[in-house]
Amino acid sequence: MIETDLSLYLIIFCTALIAGFIDSIAGGGGLIVTPVLLLLGLPPLNALATNKLQAVFGTSTASLNYRSKLPKNNFNLISLFIVSFLSSIAGTIFITKIDSDLLLKAIPYLLIVLAIFFALKKDLESLDRKELMSANLYIFIVLLIGFYDGAIGPGTGTFFMIAFVSLKGMNLVTANYNTKVLNFASNLGSLIIFIYLDLVNITFGLIMGAGQVLGAYLGSNLALLKGSKIIKPTLVSVSLLMSIRILIT
Repeated sequence: MIETDLSLYLIIFCTALIAGFIDSIAGGGGLIVTPVLLLLGLPPLNALATNKLQAVFGTSTASLNYRSKLPKNNFNLISLFIVSFLSSIAGTIFITKIDSDLLLKAIPYLLIVLAIFFALKKDLESLDRKELMSANLYIFIVLLIGFYDGAIGPGTGTFFMIAFVSLKGMNLVTANYNTKVLNFASNLGSLIIFIYLDLVNITFGLIMGAGQVLGAYLGSNLALLKGSKIIKPTLVSVSLLMSIRILIT
């Protein structure tokens, strides 16, 4: 039986706060939270499900904070939000039916590629660039990432970031805002299925959700203040650290 005393609640609150702070800047919060939940005795699917509940708080907080402080733009997120939401539902249903080992083994190599991309790419400052992909094709990319988030999850924010930066030509701060909106959608879609399957530890999820709100607010404010100077090195570091962590487990 899982011990539920004050010190345990403090641990998971602080874990979520750190995860929310990092995730609001560069993604990767799930790879901080999920191992802690597993160490506390939650079965794998319950850990993934509970992670989705607390992540909804963080991604929504970061999204609202970015939206309130960034200049309004004409990029329409509604259709992409719906695609991310629905595809994550499909991904979550899929992962409850199959063995995910093969997918997990591919994650670190994808993250290493992303780290190299952001480390070497020079034009990531405040200016937007030319789009390289049509709207319809980009919808397909979001569908794949949303499905991946519902099925596995680690690195989803980073995948959305690279798509917005390299394919839509956005600067890092704007891309981060759009990433958090779509990541919120994919977290929410996945969470609905996990709640339906009664796999979410509500108590843990809500306590961690409080930590996520604080961490995401602080992290998104730092990203808004420092821009690419903080986002780029954090993206590179988080991608590499996530890769190493998965490879050694």
